[in-house]
Amino acid sequence: MMKTFISFLLLLAGIQITHVQAQELFRAKTALSLNVETGIFWNQSRVSYEQEIVYWPKKGVSMGFRLGLGHHGTLDPLLGDRRLVPSFTGTVAAYVLTGRKNHHFEAALGPEFFIPPLEFIYPVIPYAEVGYRCQSPSSGFFVRGFAGFIGGLGVGVGYSFPVKNR
Repeated sequence: MMKTFISFLLLLAGIQITHVQAQELFRAKTALSLNVETGIFWNQSRVSYEQEIVYWPKKGVSMGFRLGLGHHGTLDPLLGDRRLVPSFTGTVAAYVLTGRKNHHFEAALGPEFFIPPLEFIYPVIPYAEVGYRCQSPSSGFFVRGFAGFIGGLGVGVGYSFPVKNR
């Protein structure tokens, strides 16, 4: 009986320690950015909202999600004069941001939706991006450069809003 009671106390202590460590890892941070991208098939401007979900300070890694609303000018291969066909896009992606001090590597992956769907392209395409973000730890402003899987090369500016832990 005593062994069972001690085992129960150790288990409870382990749960409490894990709970405290999880609270130390969690940090919420939001960011808004304006991005411009150009490539072979389209030009795009996009406003993005990012929400950091978890941060590991010892590793300098954070993970979260990104929501974006953009405007595309897409080349229609069915048109002989290669005009740009305007459309809107929505993006939902998971991202990883690593680095310390001013220099950060970022990568994002998720689907991108055409609104409304275009007849000459799939309504949902992969959204994949890798890039570099320059942001001072003492400032919310950042500048980023990135390469998209389908879209091409782009630049963006934004601002991060730190949220106090409760």
